[in-house]
Amino acid sequence: PNPIDRQRFMGSASDRWISVDLQGSEWAKRSRAAEVKFFGVLAHEISHLYTAQTRKDFGRIAWMNEGGADYFANRLARYVGLIDQAQFDARIGAAIEECVRLRKMSSDSLVLPAPRTNPGVPYQCGMVVHAATDILMGKAIPARKFFGFWGDLIRNAESSGGLYSEREYFDLARRWAPSADLEFLADFVENPNRDADNDGRRLRKILKTSGDSSVEVSR
Repeated sequence: PNPIDRQRFMGSASDRWISVDLQGSEWAKRSRAAEVKFFGVLAHEISHLYTAQTRKDFGRIAWMNEGGADYFANRLARYVGLIDQAQFDARIGAAIEECVRLRKMSSDSLVLPAPRTNPGVPYQCGMVVHAATDILMGKAIPARKFFGFWGDLIRNAESSGGLYSEREYFDLARRWAPSADLEFLADFVENPNRDADNDGRRLRKILKTSGDSSVEVSR
């Protein structure tokens, strides 16, 4: 299609509202692909609406909030049946490949504010970290996975002035499922001076089997 007709979108959110702007006439042609794309944008912004209620400067920790919102959107799409398990796994696999590629180009830590990083790093690498955390949580406590983990994180933040950080994230994860893989994830987030190819291999090993991501959405 003509570039001006292609499906484009822009989303934003605060602690009170979300906005999704769709551009391009291709949106008028109803299709499964368009439905999945729109659902993903909407779910991503809804995730921000939820986290912004608690995290007062939630835009600072981009890997947690942007990567988390992307993972939330894909998890939810899997849960409602818009994508199947193979498609879900393929999306996680693609995020690993893109994360590795971007980490080779960027010397910034994931804990830095988004404007100082390669724009794709917090989205792709953050999504991968959340996916890996989800797997590790599910192995340790099958009935308490991604949404239950984030529920605990948000509740903890509510009792501490509305703040959470990567430290709170990994401290909580260690209480749920301490492991060498979790320590690898923590160092992956905080230390930019790592071998991206080796990290990619470790991430693929953690995420090689995700099980059924359509179950155990809540605590």
